[in-house]
Amino acid sequence: MRLMLIAAGLPLLAACQPMDTAPGDTADGCGAAKVQSWVGKKDSPAARAAIAKESGAGSIRWLTPGMPVTMDYRLDRLNAKMDAAGTYTGLDCG
Repeated sequence: MRLMLIAAGLPLLAACQPMDTAPGDTADGCGAAKVQSWVGKKDSPAARAAIAKESGAGSIRWLTPGMPVTMDYRLDRLNAKMDAAGTYTGLDCG
């Protein structure tokens, strides 16, 4: 009886798995490879517009130190990470 209940719940657990590519995958669905030249440069409205245009990302998160973020992974979303001084420290998908 117990084994039947466990087996019945397995498809439900599989449904919870994300359908997108997992973090660390080499896919570049957010255009991060196209904007790596921005690492080390200062944030500004003009920089944000250029990064958005150059990357072609579906969405962008402008991340600063201590900022709360969701842990969901989206292949088409660009994460633009900055330090406290507003300098880009990394650009990657997620």
